[in-house]
Amino acid sequence: SVGSSGLVNANSETYASWCWKMGTAFSNDASATSVGSIDSSGSINTTAGQSIISWTGSGSAATIAHGLGAQPQVVFVKNRDDTASWNVYTVVGGGGKGLFLNENNGFDTDSSYFNGGTASTTTFPVGTANTANGSSDDMIAYCFADVKGYSRISSFVGNADTDGPWVFCGFRPSFVLIKNTAASEHWRLYDNKRDSHNHMYHVIYGNDSGVEATTDNASEEIDFLSTGFKIRSSAQQLNGSGHTIFFMAFAEAPLVNSKNVPNNAR
Repeated sequence: SVGSSGLVNANSETYASWCWKMGTAFSNDASATSVGSIDSSGSINTTAGQSIISWTGSGSAATIAHGLGAQPQVVFVKNRDDTASWNVYTVVGGGGKGLFLNENNGFDTDSSYFNGGTASTTTFPVGTANTANGSSDDMIAYCFADVKGYSRISSFVGNADTDGPWVFCGFRPSFVLIKNTAASEHWRLYDNKRDSHNHMYHVIYGNDSGVEATTDNASEEIDFLSTGFKIRSSAQQLNGSGHTIFFMAFAEAPLVNSKNVPNNAR
């Protein structure tokens, strides 16, 4: 449901949303379970490999239980009480490097965000930074693990060619988020509702308040394929030469369905 604010429901304007279903309530008493160093609670969907976790920040390096039973490949963290950037933990950066969802910066190696640590099948690390674990502040995290046939969170290396990398996901995507981690470039969001056929160039920038890019622009182009996606741009934002490009993809349809019928291309 939406209200009357122009941010979410202006008259005659077009909107997009991306929604993930959680479900089961989660609560962890760190002292009782010896999992994590701070109590946490939230909602989890272990089948889909995703959870929403809240905790009260300590201002000190800590570990937080995520409830997935699998290693999260990306965790989005936000301080709910203070004006602060979104911190993004990802295994693509080796854990010790962070990104910022509301900024276009590349990897930041400051260990105060995630304590130079690595997420496990039970916890993810946070450091001393106010943005990641503000003392006495209400914190929230959105955690995602890889699930075969449903989600793929990883990276590829750019080649700066219009015949760009083919990225295997094991499914036909419905949504792809892309970020060049080596350069100051936008977070790019593509989906199969705003572009129902290839090539895809309707892009929303996650870190920017600007309108959707709607011009057929070779610097923005990718294709959704039956097994993943293909980069059709030589531009740095999607395909910088030798750059590590982070991506997060979710499925429209698996490569082979439950009746062993192969998935078709678009």
